Amino acid sequence: MLDDSALLARARAVLLGLAIGDALGAPADVHRSVRTPWVRGRLWAGSAELDAERVSRPLLPFAPTLDDARGISATDDTEEAVAAAICLLAADAGTDAGLFARWLAIHADRDAWLGVAARSAERNAARDALPALIRELSPRMYSHAGTVAETLPLALAVTMLAEAQASRAIPLSLAIARKADSLPAFVGAFCGALGGGAAPEHWSELDAVRGHLLPAVAGTSLDAVAADLAAHARRGRNRHRGHPRSENR
Repeated sequence: MLDDSALLARARAVLLGLAIGDALGAPADVHRSVRTPWVRGRLWAGSAELDAERVSRPLLPFAPTLDDARGISATDDTEEAVAAAICLLAADAGTDAGLFARWLAIHADRDAWLGVAARSAERNAARDALPALIRELSPRMYSHAGTVAETLPLALAVTMLAEAQASRAIPLSLAIARKADSLPAFVGAFCGALGGGAAPEHWSELDAVRGHLLPAVAGTSLDAVAADLAAHARRGRNRHRGHPRSENR
């Protein structure tokens, strides 16, 4: 069993690894343009125009800077992970209903690009529609690259192949183009959990979540979230042992 310091280190490594894989995946470049709608619109429209003319070359940037997001930036996978952590750590979210309500509140902003899916989940849950949706939308042959039945086993395989070393596993996962949206984030998180995470000092710019797609989590520190999750885990472990003790963070 991990001691308290090792538990905190692993929690930090999981979130950092997830953020690195998320930020380095090609879709992150598209996701981070949501706050500059003209740029995003031209990227999509230009690609569609090239398709209509049967031109295979992707649309290339025509200005030195397309938006104000410099450097690398984590996007959807990291923002959803932080939202899930906030829900888990909320004092008033001790039940399934409480967790779901908190999660919906984070996604309630009409400016949240991840909010549409959350509101759909709320409506489906209210209709008890999940079993029917699974039967209809999860066939044995998967056309969507982000299907967890494909992504999760592949992430585990890549992690093991690279001996859970993030410096090897994340670049390997990025080589699988069809899975570039979530696979690197999964792999980075797994490496962190298994003790082979990336060096935090090289990735300090990823600590503050930008909130590109989920404004409610903008400015949240991954390091702070990791510390809160580790403290939460320690409290649970101590309750399980039957002798709660004071938390020193």
